[in-house]
Amino acid sequence: MFVLIWITALMMIISKYMDCITTANRVKHPSQEQNPFARMLMSKYGIQPVIWGIFALTVLIVLTAIWLVYNVYSDTESQILFIFLGMTISIFQFAVALSNKTGKLNIFTKVIAAFYYLIKRR
Repeated sequence: MFVLIWITALMMIISKYMDCITTANRVKHPSQEQNPFARMLMSKYGIQPVIWGIFALTVLIVLTAIWLVYNVYSDTESQILFIFLGMTISIFQFAVALSNKTGKLNIFTKVIAAFYYLIKRR
């Protein structure tokens, strides 16, 4: 279980890094960002600082989650949940990076786009 938890954490960080790199290369104006919260932050603080601030926040969250899964929620069920959720997040982040790179939506980014559409309609 120890190895799976660390692989999951590494995958979350690598996938977020790939997302950030491809976003940094793609987004030249905040209006190009699909995430409404990130777009607002980019308009206020700049594109690059927000992208890399989000990456730093992601690393902090992942490290905190690892600490929690070992020290507070150390039961097997919590560790399995961490692995499942972490790998799911990684898949979506890799899909976003691929979409950024190719300029084409894939099945995962279509789900994210639909979610943002629902938020926008509220």
